[in-house]
This record gives sequence, C-alpha cells and structure tokens, in this order.
Amino acid sequence: MNKLFLLSLLVLGPFTILGQDGIHTSTLTLGVGGMPYSYNSNPPKGGPTFSGLYEYRGWKYLAVEGGVDTLLPSVEYSRFLSVLSPGQNLITAGPGCPACVLVPISERSRITLLTFGFKGILPLARNRVELFGGFGGAHAWNSEFGGRLNGLMGQASLGGRVALDRDHHFWLGTTLRGYTNFGSGRQAWVPLTIDLGIRFGH
Repeated sequence: MNKLFLLSLLVLGPFTILGQDGIHTSTLTLGVGGMPYSYNSNPPKGGPTFSGLYEYRGWKYLAVEGGVDTLLPSVEYSRFLSVLSPGQNLITAGPGCPACVLVPISERSRITLLTFGFKGILPLARNRVELFGGFGGAHAWNSEFGGRLNGLMGQASLGGRVALDRDHHFWLGTTLRGYTNFGSGRQAWVPLTIDLGIRFGH
C-alpha cells in the first residue's frame, strides 16, 4: 500500500503543481548591482551589472522568466607598442627580448546574457514578501577574444522581494544569479543586483 502511495505521489506530483490556482500576473524587474565573483581565462575583476527581467506567473508557486543581463567587468592585459608616448608605464618582456616593451592596459569588457528559465516562488506574510529560486539557461555574448567565448550557459538564481504598496504593484528586492559553462574556455559570472519590480495583473 505504501509503495502504491509513493508511486502515486511521483506520478501525480507535477500535475498537482500545475493544477493549483492560477495567479496570471506579469512582473517587469530592473536591477543594478555588482559582480562579487567571476572566472575567465583572462581573469577579470568586478564591475557594474545591469539587468532587465520579465516574469509571467501562471501558477501560485511557479513562473517562467526571460531577460537580459549586462556585465561590465574590468580586464587587464598588455600589448606591444612601436611608438611610446610620454608618461606611459612600461613592462619589460624579460631577458629573452631586451628590446621588447609591453604597455599595461586596463579596460572593461562586456558580457551580454540572454536568460530564460523557471522560477519557484514562496509567498509569505500574507503575500507581501516573496522568496524565490530559479534555474534555466542563457546565451552569452562576450566581447573578449573575438567572440570565441560566445555560447550557451547554465544559470540559477536566489532572491527575495517585498511589496512596497498595499496593492502589490511595486516590489523591492535583491537577486543573486550565477552563470557557468563547462569544458574548455570555462566562464563563470555571479552578479548581485538590487531590483525594482512593477507587477501587472491580479
């Protein structure tokens, strides 16, 4: 009997989630923040991040989402110059090339991530507070290395938000989102944003 009950839970569980009362709301969220962690073949440093996300909540505890994240990490590299300007900082190339001179350069690269996935939502305090976690994928465009780092990545997120008004139209929250791929040319990005959301529907 217990085995039959467990089998019924496994088979009917997903349909129970989809059968819950529909919420049918849309939330547009804009975020700004920083990047506490990153990994790349050219080690970048932190930088500002910007995000825009659309979320459609068809069920009480489940939503689908899609959006764009833009990350601007700083990177450092060196290049050879044949003409030197006054006041430039130089790095010698080593004893093997005493006539070679390198110039250190620091600038920002740009990573654009087109995100998509699902989000589980836990409403608390009479629906005035929401905790959420999500997973999905993203397509990344990286301005470094002539586009050779572009590709599909996995992503996951954790966060929370609180309603700012009685009708739950405006929300303030925070999201920690992680991106990574595997294999050669590995990249990993973890932006943390402060978010302002506007909700439509009922």
